[in-house]
Amino acid sequence: MRPVLLLATLLFSPYRVFADDAHCDTSDLEQRFDAAKLVILVHVTDSTFPGRDTPDTSGRAISGTAKLLVVRSWKGALRSGDSVMAGPPNFGINGPWIPYRVYVGDEVLVFADVVDPVWLDSFFCKMIDVAHAGDPIAALDSLVKARAAAGPNQRLERR
Repeated sequence: MRPVLLLATLLFSPYRVFADDAHCDTSDLEQRFDAAKLVILVHVTDSTFPGRDTPDTSGRAISGTAKLLVVRSWKGALRSGDSVMAGPPNFGINGPWIPYRVYVGDEVLVFADVVDPVWLDSFFCKMIDVAHAGDPIAALDSLVKARAAAGPNQRLERR
């Protein structure tokens, strides 16, 4: 019994640590922006994710999907008003995939590495619930504006 409990703790502890929006500040926003293929603010219009995080629902969350309405876009081919599906990656991955659960009505900022379907990755602040995370939207606006002023494909110098 204890090895199973230890395994569950090891697998799902990172989800709790990395999905904690309170620690997702804007200090590494430029790195997340550069690494992502898609940076969008979305409104969740449909979700098959099971209820909030409990031991009973953790395993079922892996196959959860969501329909997202794009509210704003900073990077990628999607634009405001577009709808996109999100869910588990459609390819094999090395290691566990622990999704960031979203529910109807949520508004989240997405830094996606995988865009078909949009991968709701819970690690490394790739998903930020805007209701619980300061103001990353203003920081993104400033970043994009500064890059536009600096010229195409120019990376800003760190101060």
